[in-house]
Amino acid sequence: MAWWGVALYLCQLGSRRQLDYDLDARGTFVLDNLNRLAGTDHDTRPVHDTLDYFVEHLRPHGLPALRTKMGRRLIRMKALDAARLAGKYVAVIDGTGTLCFHRRHCDHCLVQRHKKTTVYLHNVLEAKLLGPAGLVVSVASEFIENADAAAAAGEGAERVKQDCELKALDRLAPQLKAALPHTGLVVSGDSLFACGRVLQLCKANRWSYVLTFKEGHMPAVWADFRGLLKLSPRDRLERTLPDGTRQVYRWARQLSYVDDQGRRWQFNALQCEETSPRKEGGAAGGSRTKGSTARRTAG
Repeated sequence: MAWWGVALYLCQLGSRRQLDYDLDARGTFVLDNLNRLAGTDHDTRPVHDTLDYFVEHLRPHGLPALRTKMGRRLIRMKALDAARLAGKYVAVIDGTGTLCFHRRHCDHCLVQRHKKTTVYLHNVLEAKLLGPAGLVVSVASEFIENADAAAAAGEGAERVKQDCELKALDRLAPQLKAALPHTGLVVSGDSLFACGRVLQLCKANRWSYVLTFKEGHMPAVWADFRGLLKLSPRDRLERTLPDGTRQVYRWARQLSYVDDQGRRWQFNALQCEETSPRKEGGAAGGSRTKGSTARRTAG
């Protein structure tokens, strides 16, 4: 049954019901291959409702434990080595939506109000190991509960989101450490996580970090960064990718930041400006700027 559920994603099917149609066992080798994968000898394959019943009655620790074993196995196989950064595995941290309702689903729903409607959400914070060719492997998950947003009642949407994901990260970090206790990690995240709270968490766990750094989130540090770029024009690298995309890298070292707890931090900042090649018909290509903070900690 577990392999049948995994097949839903391996075959990129749009819904659970598609298992009954796209993977029909009649006149095919679907059941033979399913038995080979699972080491079983069944003479019929399950239907999608059976899979739903199976997952509903699983004990909550079963699949997460399997996920941890799979992640450790991939590390031992060196299957993720090509995506290492400075010799460490990259753990991407980000929140994502899982369910959305127009009526309250339960007491734990997050509430998001718009001008004409209110929606109720269930979001989750994920830690995924980055592999080659865009592969990501989940290693830890933490649901973002409505209780996290209660402290930010009356605040803007951006503030509520920060409170939710940052508090969920406090609960996610011990899971990540327990899953990979002796593995060197580089934590990667968007600008939401570029704050003293996350930097302290990385320091406590001996993790390095690469976080998005942009104007408006750390205004004083951003101003220092832009000033240092003007003073060091030689800290620059240009390259052109095979598809014609032009990249210009700029960087500044040892930027100083004092967080809201009075803790002092130093990190390096890297900026990449990308200009796409000219499009067909002579139209100019677009450009975009990406920035990040980086720190290699001991360990």
